[in-house]
Amino acid sequence: VSTPVFAGIVALLNHYLVQNKVQSKPGVGNINPTLYRLAQSAPNAFHDITVGNNMVPCKPGTPNCTAALELGYSAGPGYDLATGLGSVDAYNLVTQWTSAPAIGTTTTVTANPTSIPAGGSTTLTATVKAASGSTAPTGSVSFTLGSGASLGAANLSGSGGTATAPLTVNASQLTMGNNTITASYGGGSGFMASSGSVTVSVGVPTVPASLVPSVTPNPVFQAPDGTFLYTLRLSEISGTAATLTGFTIEGTDYSSQIQNWFGSASIPPNGTISAALGSQPSAVPVNWVFGFSGTDASGATWTQQITVPFLGQPSAASMTLASAPSAVALIPNTTHCASQTPYYQQLNLQEQNGYEVQLTRFLAGGNDLTSYIQPWFGSWRLAPFGALHAGICLSISNPPQTVGYEVDGTDTAGNAIVATLLVPFQSPVSSPGALTVSKSSVAMSADPTQSAAATVNVNVPSGQPWTVSVFPTNQKSGWLVVFPLSGTGPASVNLVAAAPGLASGAYTTTLVFQSANTTPQFVNVPVTFTIGASSAILIGGVANAASYLHAYAPGMALSVFGTNLAPSIQTAYALPLPPALAGVSATVNGIAAPLYFVSPSQLNIQIPYETAAGTALLAVSNNGQVATFTFPVSASAPGLYTGDQSGSGPITLNPSGNRGQIYTLFVTGVGDVSPPVSTGAAPTGTQVPVPLLAVSVTIGGVAVPAQGIVYAGIPSWSVGTLQINFQVPQNAPLGVDPVVVTVGSAASSATATFTVLQ
Repeated sequence: VSTPVFAGIVALLNHYLVQNKVQSKPGVGNINPTLYRLAQSAPNAFHDITVGNNMVPCKPGTPNCTAALELGYSAGPGYDLATGLGSVDAYNLVTQWTSAPAIGTTTTVTANPTSIPAGGSTTLTATVKAASGSTAPTGSVSFTLGSGASLGAANLSGSGGTATAPLTVNASQLTMGNNTITASYGGGSGFMASSGSVTVSVGVPTVPASLVPSVTPNPVFQAPDGTFLYTLRLSEISGTAATLTGFTIEGTDYSSQIQNWFGSASIPPNGTISAALGSQPSAVPVNWVFGFSGTDASGATWTQQITVPFLGQPSAASMTLASAPSAVALIPNTTHCASQTPYYQQLNLQEQNGYEVQLTRFLAGGNDLTSYIQPWFGSWRLAPFGALHAGICLSISNPPQTVGYEVDGTDTAGNAIVATLLVPFQSPVSSPGALTVSKSSVAMSADPTQSAAATVNVNVPSGQPWTVSVFPTNQKSGWLVVFPLSGTGPASVNLVAAAPGLASGAYTTTLVFQSANTTPQFVNVPVTFTIGASSAILIGGVANAASYLHAYAPGMALSVFGTNLAPSIQTAYALPLPPALAGVSATVNGIAAPLYFVSPSQLNIQIPYETAAGTALLAVSNNGQVATFTFPVSASAPGLYTGDQSGSGPITLNPSGNRGQIYTLFVTGVGDVSPPVSTGAAPTGTQVPVPLLAVSVTIGGVAVPAQGIVYAGIPSWSVGTLQINFQVPQNAPLGVDPVVVTVGSAASSATATFTVLQ
């Protein structure tokens, strides 16, 4: 269709050029160069198409073709493989055909100052000047080191044919000595690209080095072969280069092994060196002390040490329960609780030994509150080394008094696991002070061999004590070092996150600040650490893999859309689903998300059953290049599979049928099931897993009676998909009827249909 239409436009162009005496006779030759010139000098000749795609399903029966596989490209800003330059504005294309070509530019860059100390900064200013005219170039300028490392980008602004773009760069982004920095202007509307360079030198530091040791995992558990494997890291955080000259383990000098074990004795400013070690203590449990010493770039000496617990291989899960605040006082005007239950606390539950726990009972003050486990803690499952928290409001009639809590569960080995806690509740606080922190959340990132640092200021009245703790405190949070952990009055808390020893991806934990006699009594600060973050990979959005709606639940099949998500197309052909395909892996809240399918533009993954309700963090690693995305998770979010990959149309397998007959539909996003099914696996055993929440079905608004749902379970071949065999009600309307499945309080979209014939 488009070919004769565009041929007609070119015929009109010929007519216009001859009639307006631009050409003496018809004929425009190869028009491609002019089309691409117009994209720069007269972009209004095209209507840029930024949404949509030309994806089509693969043909069934062809190699590697699955129901989820689609081939094609997505539209985006500017030129793309789906829509090219966009659709044509015929009038602008014809009338601007002879418009002037893009104007040349020159780019220069200056630094103020050109010489900075370690820990200092400089302001780079790129100046882009048009070769002619008084219109200033527009767009952005990118700044890079000679090594190719990106320093950032800034937008141009100016007038009179000249525009500038400033960017502040810290010494920690550069190397000691001379650094060549290039400013690159990529061109803009009617302007050509250009670049320029400047040299910035980083001098010897004037502040002493500050070294922070850490270990992952912490504590170190014994492996099945009897060894203890761990990674030691030494991070510099003040911006001063340092040298490691001494290293001891339990008093034994291993300085001669520094080069072999750490790879280098030199620690760059804000850098990290690491050693992957294996040890065999003669007896466990035992605490080992690791000692470090050396000099910094100014010649000053330094020493540090870290104590690391070594524990035997655990045979069962271990849960701990803690309260924030540790002692609960009645704080006036709290925003969390109603006046009838004014005492507010947060219960923090974590697993310490690396085993999953299925929660079975929750007691508070002698009352059985098991039915509140999912609404309050967000999940019935506690992941290995995982954490859950519940905000609770209580009524305490005669303070002070102590309330006892108990959480029971069963681990994957069948062991009964119990965590208990006693919490004192106190009388109302008179004239409480204020507890505030400088950041509501902290996001850090680093390359796989480096570290990152941040600071959170805690503000309390002068003389008021405070503490900060990391939740969870187990092997999974060993990447974060926090100091100091307590103080009096306003102070700064330092965070150091070290990447060595960890796979590329996103890691999360929470800082819990507490102070008695303040309002509030505690503040949570989420911390995210991304290793290998890259602009080369992008997550554009996620959706229920069946309905393509934006509702999500544990165990659900999830479609992830984006750019450069995988190097190739691969499908999982065996169960359990693999944690990686083609070098691609994904996590949700740090828990591995099994993969059904990967391609450059789409992944299909399973949301782990261990994902708690609330905001979830998805991280995708394409061979070490990482992108992240947040999305909300609910207890259930059913989506029906249909015969149309848009998520609408007749339900899969059964487009039509008669009243009184039994048919089948499939749904994902039903939440957790009983008996539990492992994430990524199909059910095993003779008992069919069924949703923990109630399931109902309507057809054309008519409810299928309970006895009409003859089967609702996870079939033995399925991962994350519920099969429902239902009987069409005798009073279902004839014709095309919407089919809605409700799980708990969440209902599927009415876009899935079933045709009732008679």
